[in-house]
Amino acid sequence: MPVGGDALIAADYPRRIIPSPPPQRGRLILGILIGLIVGLVLFGGAGFAIARVTDRPIDAGPAPSASASASLYERSQLALSRTKVTGNLIAFSETWLPYVSGCSRDGDPNGPKLNSGEVSRVACERGAVRVTFVEYRSISDRDKMRTRVLGQNVDARALAPGVANPTEGREEPRGYYIEYAYKTSSETSNRVYVGIWWDSINDPVAGYILTSWEEGLDSHWEPLRDLWKNPR
Repeated sequence: MPVGGDALIAADYPRRIIPSPPPQRGRLILGILIGLIVGLVLFGGAGFAIARVTDRPIDAGPAPSASASASLYERSQLALSRTKVTGNLIAFSETWLPYVSGCSRDGDPNGPKLNSGEVSRVACERGAVRVTFVEYRSISDRDKMRTRVLGQNVDARALAPGVANPTEGREEPRGYYIEYAYKTSSETSNRVYVGIWWDSINDPVAGYILTSWEEGLDSHWEPLRDLWKNPR
């Protein structure tokens, strides 16, 4: 998100017929010095903050988790969603929990089923997007699934044009970011689904968001990328 807006171009006004008398040099210098001092006091801290913001990498991960400034509804959703996550998933999923709903975990009635190598799976909704968090038995088990997703990243070049290449995040906690796609083909469904996978290098966890390429995104990657960066 840009720090500032477009520059404003001032209109060119005609000169006055009678020029104003030149200011007295002593008073002018004194006024400039006072203005500089006031500016440093008022905007010194803000200037430092802006510098820190603009130094942040543009591919930073999801926004920080909800704070006391979150709405009552978001705090309520956070409390409800937290009851479904355990272990390493607690910190990994925190960013998303205030903004998702209908979370269920493996073992719940009609909840998601565990796949091979998984110890915990939580599935939530964010509008038309499915949000899933998985904890694996080991980093090796997680990496096996990542390898499969990397293959679907290659498939996405034909199924969902504009897919980005996999990347490794530069900020802590570090992890891989992978866009992917696959196609279902049955008597009742013949759709392309696209998703974004991310994980943590140091923990056996991963998350992914998934939706329909056409119905969910109108065949554009940008909305899904924006949601991943800004879950709110």
